[in-house]
Amino acid sequence: MHTAIMSRPTSMSSRSWEEIGAAKRKEVSDSIPEEWRIPPRVFPPETQLDVANFPVESGLFTTEELEITAAYAEDILENVRTSKWTAVQVAQSFCKRAAVAHQLVGILGCTDNVLVSCESGLLMSTRSIHRQTA
Repeated sequence: MHTAIMSRPTSMSSRSWEEIGAAKRKEVSDSIPEEWRIPPRVFPPETQLDVANFPVESGLFTTEELEITAAYAEDILENVRTSKWTAVQVAQSFCKRAAVAHQLVGILGCTDNVLVSCESGLLMSTRSIHRQTA
C-alpha cells in the first residue's frame, strides 16, 4: 500500500493570505456579468449602512425579478410548474440579486455554474421537486 504525500503548489505557498484573498475577490468580482454590475450613479454612498431596500429602489431589477426573488418556495414551484416562470428565469433572478448583494456587502454570489446547470437541463424537473416536497 502506497501513501501519497500531498504538498501545496509552490505558487500558492509563496503567496501571502492577503494576496490569495485579493485574487479570490477579483475572481468573484470578474465573474459578475456586466449587466448585473451596479453602475456608479446608482451605487449607494459608503455612509449608507442599510441597503435592504436597494433592489426595489435601485431600478436595476424588473418587476418580475423582484416578484421571483420575493416569492415563497411553494409559489416559485407553482409558477414554474404552470410555466409562468422558467427554471432559468428563477435562477437568473436569484443569481442577479446575489451578485448585486455581493457588490453591496461582500457576500459570495452564484453566477455561471447555476445558469449552465439550468440551461443544460441538469436541475430536477418541477414535477419531481413537487413529489419530493408533497
